Amino acid sequence: MKHREKLFKLLRKSVETPQESFAVEEMIAKVEGNMLTVEVLDDKHQKFNGLIFNSSKAPRSESRYFKLISLHRFIWTCYNGEIPDGYDIHHVDFDKNNNDISNLVALPKSDHQKLHVRIQESHHRARAF
Repeated sequence: MKHREKLFKLLRKSVETPQESFAVEEMIAKVEGNMLTVEVLDDKHQKFNGLIFNSSKAPRSESRYFKLISLHRFIWTCYNGEIPDGYDIHHVDFDKNNNDISNLVALPKSDHQKLHVRIQESHHRARAF
């Protein structure tokens, strides 16, 4: 067995939580050159880490895809652990299809709402001219 494979095996045995497991797998993927990415399947479906996420508003029973959590919340949780109570996950560039971890940030719900209200108000003001 190669030294790298032995190291990966030891790392995998040392994890205790899902977040640690994800961090170890992410590190191994970096070393091996296969980083986890979000794959856009079509305008309503994205795939991450083997799971397909449906962005349509169709009820779950009408959808053949299983979704317990929004993709952006799932990705943030994989990298950072549980989302703190009272927090939302915000898309920094306001593009809900850009679910790269670098585009996601946890904000207190009240700050997140205020931010989106300010953006909507600025759009309304711009249209008035």
